[in-house]
Amino acid sequence: MRHLQPRRLTEGERAVFWRRSLDLLDLDYQTMVARAGTWTAAALGPLGAELKAASTLGCRCTYCEVNEVSDIDHLRPKSLWPQLTWCWENLVPACAYCNGRKKQARDAVLDSACDSGFREITRRKGGAVVPPPDGPTAWWSPQRRDPQLGFTLELVDDVERGRIYPRAKAPSPDHARARWTIDVLELNRAHLWRARRNSFGDYLRWLHEVVRAIGSKDQQRLARLRRELVEDKGPPFVWREMKLQRERLPELDDLLRAAPDVLTW
Repeated sequence: MRHLQPRRLTEGERAVFWRRSLDLLDLDYQTMVARAGTWTAAALGPLGAELKAASTLGCRCTYCEVNEVSDIDHLRPKSLWPQLTWCWENLVPACAYCNGRKKQARDAVLDSACDSGFREITRRKGGAVVPPPDGPTAWWSPQRRDPQLGFTLELVDDVERGRIYPRAKAPSPDHARARWTIDVLELNRAHLWRARRNSFGDYLRWLHEVVRAIGSKDQQRLARLRRELVEDKGPPFVWREMKLQRERLPELDDLLRAAPDVLTW
C-alpha cells in the first residue's frame, strides 16, 4: 500500500465539498444513502484526475500498487457513511478489483472486545438501510497514516517472500486495521504476491548493475540506472521494505554498502 499524499484543497474547493456535504446532511439517512449511490468520480471534475495521479508511480492502485488506477474509492463506504461522500480524506484512487472488494458496503469498527480487534458492520444485500454503529474504522487510511507503519513484507523466507503482513503485533489497533485491510482487499492474492516477489529480484539485479557501473566509473550508465529507479521497478513498497530489512538480507546489505548513494535516489 502506498502513502497517499495529494495536494491540499484550496479554500474554494473545500467550500464546494462542504456545501455538497451539507446538501446531504439535510436529508434523512435512507435518502442520503440513495443520493450517495448516484455519486460518480466524474463529479470531482479535474480533481479526480489529480487524485489518480497522486496515487503511485505509473498511476497504480493505492492499495495493491500493481493494477492500474481506474476508480475513486470511498475508504469508508458511502453506502454506509453517505455523509462522507464528499470528504476529500475519504477518497482513494484504486483499481477495479480492490474497489470491487468494497462494493458490498463492507466496513468494520475497532472493538477490543473481539478477538480480531474489530467488529464487522457490513450491510448485506437486502439488509435494512439504517445507520451503522459508530466507532473508529478498521480500514487503514493511506491518506491519514503512512502504510509503512502498519504493513511489512516477508523478504527473508524464500517460500513466503512477497507476502504482506501486519507490522504491529496483536492485540493492537494498528494490527487490527492492517489485518482487516489485507484480508478484505485480498492483498496476498496470487498475482500481487508474484509481482512483489518478482520486484524483489528485479531490484537485486538492478543493484548489481549499479555496483558494476560504480566499479567501472561509468557515469552515463549510473544516470540511466537512476532514471530507471525513479520511473518504475514494480511496487514501491518492496523497495522501501528492502531498505528497512537490509540487515536481515546479507546479499542486499553488501550491495547497499557498495552503492550507498542509491538510498538517497
